[in-house]
Amino acid sequence: MKSTFAQVSALLLVACAAQLTLSVVSASPPGALPPRRAKKTVFRAGAAARVVNPRRPAVTIGHRILTRFTNVYQDIRVQALAVEDRPGHPVCWLGMDFCIVEKRVVDEIKRRVEERYGLAPAALCVNSSHTHSAPPLTAEQAPEPSAFDAAYAREVIENAVLAVGDALRALQPARLRYAEDSCLIAINRRLKGKDGRVTMAPNPEGIVDKRTRVLVAESLDGRKLIGLLVVYAAHPVTVIGQGLGSDYPGYMRSFVEKKHPGCVVVFLQGCTGNIRIRVVTKDLKGWYRGTPETAREFGRTLAQAVERAIAKP
Repeated sequence: MKSTFAQVSALLLVACAAQLTLSVVSASPPGALPPRRAKKTVFRAGAAARVVNPRRPAVTIGHRILTRFTNVYQDIRVQALAVEDRPGHPVCWLGMDFCIVEKRVVDEIKRRVEERYGLAPAALCVNSSHTHSAPPLTAEQAPEPSAFDAAYAREVIENAVLAVGDALRALQPARLRYAEDSCLIAINRRLKGKDGRVTMAPNPEGIVDKRTRVLVAESLDGRKLIGLLVVYAAHPVTVIGQGLGSDYPGYMRSFVEKKHPGCVVVFLQGCTGNIRIRVVTKDLKGWYRGTPETAREFGRTLAQAVERAIAKP
């Protein structure tokens, strides 16, 4: 995630440069010479998504469940947001609805992207949502060797590459801004007992990251959203052993995209080490097993936080 935050921060610094210049001018004392006018940065942005639901029965990587599911409770996607601050120098974020995207998979995606579209590997950030309801992308991730579908993994990798290409081809003049709000659908999952032992249990007093951080790419007049980069931290483990899907991030995207036709929402998982989705009992002492409807409600709550964030001036 360090590379993700670093690239987001760099873009936001560039995006705020013009506003900073205006602030300095307005704060200058009477008679003072204004600072030299900086050349205005003209951004372009493009976003795209591809659905990669398995066409054959598939296992999920989470919790070592061997059942081969055919039902998809919420689309599994790969989605990309590309941003360019000068011709020929784009950067791109690729969000993938999978539990783990190993380095060799990332390297293969980056290799193909560079070969086809000329985008340097350092300019592409790949992030896995960490949903436990998606199939494995390597044999080592599968609960048993026979559960790995190599053909499906190849399809996912190819569609990830194509999504980046789609986003690059969709580049258009854009305005970028950063937005943030708070959302509490997560809870710390490490509890230290009186005996000093640490267990996997809800810890309401533990550290969580409530921030819903959004990079907004919109038309120059601000009337249309091109794409959103949404960063939130919580393990997507609402749904366990009930089918294939993207858990709460997928539902969040569907709510936001339905409200803003033409907008593509790219979800990036935050620093979620010991932060779990809030599937806790009323007494806050245990976990319960959620359903797709539970994940949908978590997604709705996160979508509301996104809407509050982007509505801010």
